[in-house]
Amino acid sequence: MAIDDLAKRSGVTKRMIQYVLNKERVPSIDVAAALAGAFGINGWQLLVPNLKSELSRRGQLEKLVENYQKANPDAQRYLEGVAEREATYNSQK
Repeated sequence: MAIDDLAKRSGVTKRMIQYVLNKERVPSIDVAAALAGAFGINGWQLLVPNLKSELSRRGQLEKLVENYQKANPDAQRYLEGVAEREATYNSQK
């Protein structure tokens, strides 16, 4: 998608889009949400590095995030610990 089209679809200025693309500025959550909306995805999906597109399309990651947000603080800490241990384990393979 061309920058002009993205600006029109998202409501984000072309200048801000250029800043983000050139890594001169980090987009706010509102800007990320607007840009993502132009592509039919959620803003947080733009902020997750190396997100596999099939996870996004199937809605699995979105459901995980929703469930995490609904969990109480103890459950969130537990899930964070599990995720950290899993990431450490997988990086050692």
